[in-house]
Amino acid sequence: MPAILILEDDPLFISSLADLLEENRYEVELASRAEEALAKAKKRCFHLILTDVRIAGPEDGVSALEAIQKIQPGIRSIIMTGYADTEVPLRAARLRADDYLHKPFKLRNLLQAVEAVLQRETPFRNLFQRLT
Repeated sequence: MPAILILEDDPLFISSLADLLEENRYEVELASRAEEALAKAKKRCFHLILTDVRIAGPEDGVSALEAIQKIQPGIRSIIMTGYADTEVPLRAARLRADDYLHKPFKLRNLLQAVEAVLQRETPFRNLFQRLT
C-alpha cells in the first residue's frame, strides 16, 4: 500500500484529501507545517508527497519538498497551489516535481494525478534488476 505524506495547513482541505486517499487504499500521514513534514520523512519512507505551496510557518511547501528530497531522493511529488505565482512553477521544475495542480481542483482529478504519478516509472528504477 503506497504511503503518502500530505503537507497542507487548511484543516478542512487536508481532512478531505486524507479521506479520499484512505478510501482508495493509500496510507496517509498529515503535516500542517514544513518542520512537521520533515520530521515525519526522517522517521518513515513515503512514496509520494502532496504539498501546498503556501503553508503556515517560515518555510513554504516547495522548500519542504526540497529538504525531504535530500532525505528521500526517490520520493514522488505533487505540488498544489491556489496562487498564480510565476516563480513557483520554476522552483517545482527544478525539483522535478511530478505534477502541479492549481486549486480549486476536483478531488477526482487529484486522485487521477496521484495514480498516474505512482504508476509512472522513474528512469532508473529497477535498473539493476534489468541488468542481472
